[in-house]
Amino acid sequence: MAYKNRNYSINLKLAKIPREPIARKFSFLPPGKEICGALKYDNTVRAVVMPLALGLALACGILIGRFARFTGWHDGKLGYGFGRKMEDIRQFLLNNYVDSLDAEDLDGLAINALLESLDPHSGYIRPKDYEAAYEDLHGTFEGIGIEFNILADTIVVVSVIPGGPSELSGILPGDRIIRVDDTLVAGVGITSDQVMKLLRGPKGTQVKVELVRAGGRPFTVTLRRAKIPVNSVEAALSIDKTGYIRLSRFSDDTFNEFLQAFKKLDSADIEALILDLRNNPGGLLDQAVAVADFFLPKGTLIVSTRGAHRKEVRYMSQNRFGYSDIPLAVLINRGSASASEIVAAALQDNDRALIAGEPSFGKGLVQEEITFPDGSALRITVARYYTPSGRCIQRDYEEVNSFKYYHRFPPGDTIQKTTSDPKPYSTRGGRSVYAGGGIMPDVIANAQMDKEMDLLSVNPTLASRLNEFALEQADRHREIWKKKYPTYKAFFKDALQLSRLVEAFSERVADIFLSQEDNEKIPHLLKALVARYVWGNEAFYFITLQHDILFKQVLSQLKNNNFRPSKNSVNE
Repeated sequence: MAYKNRNYSINLKLAKIPREPIARKFSFLPPGKEICGALKYDNTVRAVVMPLALGLALACGILIGRFARFTGWHDGKLGYGFGRKMEDIRQFLLNNYVDSLDAEDLDGLAINALLESLDPHSGYIRPKDYEAAYEDLHGTFEGIGIEFNILADTIVVVSVIPGGPSELSGILPGDRIIRVDDTLVAGVGITSDQVMKLLRGPKGTQVKVELVRAGGRPFTVTLRRAKIPVNSVEAALSIDKTGYIRLSRFSDDTFNEFLQAFKKLDSADIEALILDLRNNPGGLLDQAVAVADFFLPKGTLIVSTRGAHRKEVRYMSQNRFGYSDIPLAVLINRGSASASEIVAAALQDNDRALIAGEPSFGKGLVQEEITFPDGSALRITVARYYTPSGRCIQRDYEEVNSFKYYHRFPPGDTIQKTTSDPKPYSTRGGRSVYAGGGIMPDVIANAQMDKEMDLLSVNPTLASRLNEFALEQADRHREIWKKKYPTYKAFFKDALQLSRLVEAFSERVADIFLSQEDNEKIPHLLKALVARYVWGNEAFYFITLQHDILFKQVLSQLKNNNFRPSKNSVNE
């Protein structure tokens, strides 16, 4: 049975979900944005955690201290308060410490050192780091719209982003960039970070790029930088009448991207859907709510949030699109966090989907973000979220250091059921589920599944050589293969061509030790990487899913109409 004839005429712009404004008493702060990402910052500057109230107290204290210095109000012990003391320590360090200190870094260290004991997900973002953090949540950057790699000390265009400045100017995959404005970038040992600094810039600004195509004469194009989307949907394809959508994040436009991907699959008469949230670290709460809403009956509770200074907010499904009946499975693993867990838990607690994979990360805290005039920002935990059954899946962080918190299950560890709360909660259908320790799947990946779930889990040296070889081959044969093979599926059927690639690569890596497991993965991974550089992500996932044991098991269960777990599920 195909699930068609649905109403797609609804305006794709999401209705604004009511939110409690952040820091009402401080008029200089803009409204906050609720964030559910598994955020991690650079431990070398001890940027671990930072709650809003104490951070503001520190800032206000410093201002008061500076004011007191000029008014004399600080005279005597009673006047020598926290703000003045912190400012004196700051100035003494800047002027006397054995090494030179950066004032901005020192301020960040002071804030973090003061507040690092609260939770792992509040954070201070320095002005120089904010742009990268902004891209993750808001799904855009400003640049020329290409994906590139550095091959033989030369910048090679791997793909152009549809509708971006590069595509509109006629730049093609395989083109070599040799100069940016007046800077030579070929044969000079340039790094990826340096390339991005040259090519990115404010929307509307211009950059001149000199390129070479297929050994021809150099040509120059002048590009006007624009906002470039960072896509959330990594892949959307149909396998055996079952749709597959992989989401990599929950940013501003995630739901609209998801909806467009689903429309494409639905037009191909899919009969079920697998939503892959593995290694999705989370993102924006409203986008997670919108994705869960798509599959739940109207009036169903999706998630609720509350905190000491935040009233409870309950998010209910509107089911505007009518897909509350399509057979559905969701794949999660140890890297699925927060917004991903909101979606998985909403579907699990309402007995709407089969949840399969590993226990998820276990982040049940909600942050809001505010920015300051100097370009820095705070992401502050303001609430916990609770699943429809009433559980909070945040795992304990009181007695765990940062490394152990973020590396809960080292590679190769056996996955076992874990929970910090022995009290059972009940799903809509009466199954027992538990709080703390993340979302426990209904189908838990066994050791063999875990080993096969990520074909990129080979040693780093081999992974690097595979990627370099695949890019080189794609760059050399792209146009020939596209003419010879109408689709990537036709390319995969040419066993002779693929065996030649494997043989050539084996000669290339004769100098490194390969385990039996590595040798078994090389043909599949090599095919997938070559196809990605020629035909895109869909081709890559088409191959990797053929060797994903968990995916194949879930696909089989959906085919047997087994997508609503019973009371005898693994999770009990």
